[in-house]
Amino acid sequence: MRILFFAGVALLIAAFVATASEVAARTVPGVGSYVSASELWAALSPRTFRAAEQWVSAAFGPAVWNAGFMTVLFLPAWALFGVPGGVLAWLNRPHREVPEDFDPDEVFLFDELAKRAKEEGYDDGKDDDRLPRDGGAEILASAREAGVYAGDAEAYAERPKDADAAPPETAPETAKDPGLKPDGRA
Repeated sequence: MRILFFAGVALLIAAFVATASEVAARTVPGVGSYVSASELWAALSPRTFRAAEQWVSAAFGPAVWNAGFMTVLFLPAWALFGVPGGVLAWLNRPHREVPEDFDPDEVFLFDELAKRAKEEGYDDGKDDDRLPRDGGAEILASAREAGVYAGDAEAYAERPKDADAAPPETAPETAKDPGLKPDGRA
């Protein structure tokens, strides 16, 4: 069964390659917007296409080539490879058995540990401990000292926690010097 799964994967890869190859086939004059598998084959390797046509016609007769093979090759190449590849890969995919010693509580171990830590007082009451403790005022002050316009750092630090993260839109530097841009640079 594994060999059928890998055959399906190989056909799916061929379908993706055929889809990408349609771009190359459309550069050939006379090929329209719909590219069948026969047109794609003839555009990419005309010698092998003619050799296959001559061999099938000589071995089985021209009717088999025209009625049988050309009917199938009228489909787009991605469908010709993709549909059987998808079916083979799906039906023969490796199934994983649930181990006998599987404990569903292990899946929620992190949630349980976080709940216990909160109950034991390891939670300091803040929502996110990765945020700066001063609300970012120190970063804004250093940006202001560096000459980058960062708004009013004190008002930003004193803002309510549910306010937007953006600093107030005040630009006192531009009022003093009209040559400055709104971001504080000259």
